[in-house]
Amino acid sequence: RVSGCFSSPRPGEIGDVHDAKGVEVVPLACGAGHSALITKEGQLWTWGSNCKGQCGRRLGGTAMPGPIHDLSPLKLIAAACGAAHTLALTEGGQIYSFGLNTTGQLGNGADSAEPSPTPLPVAISAGIVCVRIACGEEFSAAVTADGRLLTWGFGGCGQLGHGNTNSLKRPKQVPCESVAQVACGMGHVIARTLRGGVLYWGYTGEGRRWETCTCTCTCTCTCTCTCTC
Repeated sequence: RVSGCFSSPRPGEIGDVHDAKGVEVVPLACGAGHSALITKEGQLWTWGSNCKGQCGRRLGGTAMPGPIHDLSPLKLIAAACGAAHTLALTEGGQIYSFGLNTTGQLGNGADSAEPSPTPLPVAISAGIVCVRIACGEEFSAAVTADGRLLTWGFGGCGQLGHGNTNSLKRPKQVPCESVAQVACGMGHVIARTLRGGVLYWGYTGEGRRWETCTCTCTCTCTCTCTCTC
């Protein structure tokens, strides 16, 4: 059931105040000032800060908990929140994004850095099915059904994993072994490989960068690599 805090220091049911009582929840996600959930029926609900359209509503103010009607025809299975942007994954493996886009974190290829409160498809090639999504502060990541890892958005700490600190407006495959899962911090990434290993790259918190980490015995990158194979 829906529970959590909304401008309150004490836990409480959102439905007690905002007419969401009884909504069956599957996944949850939080950004810097906004939150999201997927209902059992596959609908995306958001609430909180909406100054950059990260709740999928008209820009500005604070959004009360409610469904995103632009996505209502689709069945969603997961959501991920960055500092001020949001990703939504459909049952068919397509990703939609909305919110802040200053560094390309929406992945729609738009040249404009203007925020987008309207959910738009991420620019991933036709036929590619995504099964997992994640957001960092101003970047995004996705895992495909065949184990490829895609990243896009701000790359200034090397967190996109492409051996440089460039930012990307469209998803690009990371040159690493096949992965099953990905998680993003503010400026770093970890990924679990299909064979059970863990890869990591990005900002270390010590003023250094892991620009890429392929975790193979032939790794020639300049990162700190924990390869034990």
